[in-house]
Amino acid sequence: MGFGACAIALVAGGCWSEGDAGAGPTGSGGGDGGQAAAGQGGSGAAAPGDCADDGDCQVTQNPCATFACEEGACVPSFPAAGTPVPAADVAGDCQRLVCDGAGSQGSEDDPADIQDDLNPCTVDECTAGAPGHTPVMDATPCGSGQTTACAGGACVGCEKNTECPPGDGCREPVCDESMGGPGKTGTCGLVISAGKEVGNAALDDCMHAICNARGEVVVVGNPEEKPPQDAQACDVEVCDAEGLVAHEPLADGGYCDGGTFCNPSQCLAAVCTILAEPADGTAVPGKGAECSSVVCDGAGMEKTVFVAAGTPCGFGVCDGVGTCVFL
Repeated sequence: MGFGACAIALVAGGCWSEGDAGAGPTGSGGGDGGQAAAGQGGSGAAAPGDCADDGDCQVTQNPCATFACEEGACVPSFPAAGTPVPAADVAGDCQRLVCDGAGSQGSEDDPADIQDDLNPCTVDECTAGAPGHTPVMDATPCGSGQTTACAGGACVGCEKNTECPPGDGCREPVCDESMGGPGKTGTCGLVISAGKEVGNAALDDCMHAICNARGEVVVVGNPEEKPPQDAQACDVEVCDAEGLVAHEPLADGGYCDGGTFCNPSQCLAAVCTILAEPADGTAVPGKGAECSSVVCDGAGMEKTVFVAAGTPCGFGVCDGVGTCVFL
């Protein structure tokens, strides 16, 4: 069966949208250079005013600048130029993020940061700071099929998916026979399993690892998870799409913190509020029988009141202690 022009990413070079400029099958998204151009991070600024210790200085998320309290003032310090910033680095883009020595982040060529296209018919390399994939010699064996071989940087000659080179957790091998003629002339490619969950270390942290549309593993919010509940009885904690914990208020009127009809603690505007207790003798809805009733005692508790002995009930009379007896 054939595939649309961009339904698969052929190992020979891929099929990508215009928004993926600079990205190969692993989708580096244009590299770290764009981040450097934007001057990501910056030196930042300490909180104005005096400080007593380092804790009084503004906390910054910039790994290329820290602040310390010196003689009552928040003073910045910067790592040496060239200090790596691995947490923000993009794998496989032939670049690495580094500090510039003045509090900002920059990008420099990293020939070891090679992008693996999972294609045995290309040599993965970095060229002038950008990912490159040079075709190997034609007729080089590839995949597991007896007739599969490299041609122009693609693995061709397949008839079924299992004859193609293996993929990874986010990219599955596929033999696209529409790319060739009759017989074993299909071309091997990769189908990206976008949205596939590949990891979930904690089932209550609102996050999980999935495959994105470029075949990269990314950590995103998981609204299907159930986070720990807090001490507030009138809301429910849920995960939102951003991976944050949201607090959804319960409807007004619901009992909370052990509240009952006679001891009415109820949710009002997401707060558990103690209301006035019903007067002594107020009937409790849904409770009682022919020869007895359940009422509030005026002090937050329930009590049972028996119908007087001899009162008609059913096919008999009440015995005064709550039972209907036959005559």
